[in-house]
Amino acid sequence: MIVGDVALARRLEAFQARVGAANAFARAGGEVLDIAGGKAVFFTPDSPITQAIGVGIGEPVTVADVDRIEDFFRSRGAACSIHITPWSDPALLAELSSRRYQFFEFENVFVQRIDAIASNPTDPAIEVHLIKRDEAPTWARVCAAGFATEGIDEAALREIGEAFTAAEGGRCYLASIDGIPCGAAASVSVRDLGVVGLFGAATLPEFRGRGVQNALVARRLAEASGEGCELAFVSTLPGSASHRNVLRRGFELVYTKVSMKRVFGV
Repeated sequence: MIVGDVALARRLEAFQARVGAANAFARAGGEVLDIAGGKAVFFTPDSPITQAIGVGIGEPVTVADVDRIEDFFRSRGAACSIHITPWSDPALLAELSSRRYQFFEFENVFVQRIDAIASNPTDPAIEVHLIKRDEAPTWARVCAAGFATEGIDEAALREIGEAFTAAEGGRCYLASIDGIPCGAAASVSVRDLGVVGLFGAATLPEFRGRGVQNALVARRLAEASGEGCELAFVSTLPGSASHRNVLRRGFELVYTKVSMKRVFGV
């Protein structure tokens, strides 16, 4: 059993912050501010990647720190979204409350030791491969189409996907059945943290229920294990299909965090 504590939260939030920064740097105009043990990441004004992660975990956050984060986002035309974990500095939450931040979103953080994750048989009809450079647009299209729902712009999702294919340390995989791309997924390994993150898991609607994501998970975990990673990381929205999938794989919920948001000028 993995128990969430401040050391694990600092490790996992540092991992997420690095991934966000890599995606920002892969896009022209992306910027990152290192502050209070975390990172404020700007991708585009309305992107879900634009947020502050890992701020004040096990270390103090000052009023001046919050001012700098707000100035960073405000000057780029973005709202200020800051992640709060159970181990974030209480002074940070108090400061955000005084500035009338509003709750925006819950996020569940799951981990599991790679050597303890259940190995489910994969369907040999599902072929998984690491994409080549010229397949990046196809990967981004499949990923965006698999994720797109009412209220989420597919073009914006595709832009994020295209940045991920160019991000440092990112690996993108396509799954195909009978030569037809049917699913996409990605991973990022950060060796000094010993963590691999599983991201971008999407299956086209007509191929769901056939084990596509099982095959993509198996491929990514096998490669991460060979690189010396100890922990696999996944974050999900509570109650989502991804939430159910990671539970079936034996992942453990180590903490839930919230995104607090301030929209300037409202």
